[in-house]
Amino acid sequence: MKIKELADITGINPETIRMYRNMQFLHPEKLANGYYEYTTDDYVSLIYLRKLRELNLTLEEADTFEHVTSHEKLIEMLNEKDVEITKKIDALTELKHYLSLEKRHIHDTYTYETGKAWVMQSVDEKIDMYEPFPIPDTAFYLFTTPTVFISKDVLNGEISNKTIPLKTGIGTYRYLMKKHHFAIPENAIIIPNGICIAEIVSLSHLDEISVDLLAPMILHARKLKRPFVSDATGYLMRIHHENGNRIYDFRIRACISINDIVDPEAL
Repeated sequence: MKIKELADITGINPETIRMYRNMQFLHPEKLANGYYEYTTDDYVSLIYLRKLRELNLTLEEADTFEHVTSHEKLIEMLNEKDVEITKKIDALTELKHYLSLEKRHIHDTYTYETGKAWVMQSVDEKIDMYEPFPIPDTAFYLFTTPTVFISKDVLNGEISNKTIPLKTGIGTYRYLMKKHHFAIPENAIIIPNGICIAEIVSLSHLDEISVDLLAPMILHARKLKRPFVSDATGYLMRIHHENGNRIYDFRIRACISINDIVDPEAL
């Protein structure tokens, strides 16, 4: 059969079949007119090769697989693929977990109105890093987010329209750093776990913030007669656009009571 017929019955395009032929996976007869005549042997070899490729073997591994004579070695190669696939499954399961958390964050930005404060139990100690440090791994970005820092002195102070400078950095939770075996930088700022007052603040720039934007948190703490006992951490919930401007939605929260309760749904 000609290459087009082989391509039609296998669904594999002619360019790929030519590549396999050049790599000696297929051995069609070259005719006097320069065309190749493919046989049943080539058809079977092609189907088997595609099976190996779908098992996640590289072309080099597939070639080795065909030429290995020891069945122990063949099992060893497939065991290695089994381990690789298990790691991918674990990674995808973790990714699915973080997608669920991200959906929760998006939901919260619409559930809690800007300008209103609420009481919440935090998940765990927050680890915020505001000075440059080497990113340990690209996977680090999956469980971190941009953060802003506000001193508890501001939250326990007077409400006014004055602006204060913002620190911006990157943050995550202690249990996540531990889970991924990442060391906590010495200069990290630790926001303790506990009962917090939180609000969502929308900012158009991140160099400074007006204290009166924090009024809902400040007034809520006063209503409860509970001063803030920790600095505030701002967790970036989302970025969106309004009238051509980029808007940053942060959930700002600070503790009014410290405890060691951990949210099991976040683990």
